[in-house]
Amino acid sequence: MKTHVSLSLACVVVLLLTGCQTRTPVMGEKQVVCNINGDDADHSMDVVMNRCQEGLNIAITVRDDTIVGSHKRIYDNDMVELYFDFRPVRKRTINAYESGVVKLDLLPSFFTKNPDSIGYYPKFYKTVIPGICMKSRLTKTGYTIDVFIPNSGLRLHHYPLRDYLYVDYLLQDADPDQHSQPFSYSQKEKSWKYPFNFQKVVFK
Repeated sequence: MKTHVSLSLACVVVLLLTGCQTRTPVMGEKQVVCNINGDDADHSMDVVMNRCQEGLNIAITVRDDTIVGSHKRIYDNDMVELYFDFRPVRKRTINAYESGVVKLDLLPSFFTKNPDSIGYYPKFYKTVIPGICMKSRLTKTGYTIDVFIPNSGLRLHHYPLRDYLYVDYLLQDADPDQHSQPFSYSQKEKSWKYPFNFQKVVFK
C-alpha cells in the first residue's frame, strides 16, 4: 500500500525538522528523477527533485570510490554543479545568462576550504537565492547533498517555480593524481554556457 503525503506539508517538515541536515524523503506526485550513469562505483549520480508550494527539495546521491576536496581550484575536486533556467517559455528568448538563469556550485563537507557552501554564477546580475540551504555527508559509496531552494527567494531575483523548468547537472570526478573529469546530464558540449542546452523537466 502506497502512502501519499501532501507535498506542501512534506516540504515544510523537511525544512523545519532537518534544516537540510538529513536525507528525509519527500513523498508526493510532483517529482523529477534524473541520472548521470558512469561507472557504478565511480562518477555516477542520481538527482531527485520534489516541487511544492514552498520551494524545491533536491536530493543528490553521488557514487565515487575516491573523494578529493583539497585542491585549490574548486573544479579540480569532487563536486556537483547545478544549472537552472527558471524563465517561463515566453521569456526564453536569448540563449544566454540573464535573470532567471543561475549556476550553483555545491561544495561538499569534505572540501578543505568553504565546506558545505554554495557558489553562484554569473556575477554580473543578482543570482543569489535568499533562504537557500545545503547539507552534505560522506557515505560508504561516495557522498550525498541535500538542497532546499525556497520559492520566496526565487521570486526576488528570478522567477517562481512552475510545473516545468530547464536544468543541467554536472558531476566533477577527481582523483588525487589528476584533475577532475566532468560528466553532464545533457551530454552536450559546453552545456554550461548556453541555457538552450539545458533539458526540460516536468514535475509529475
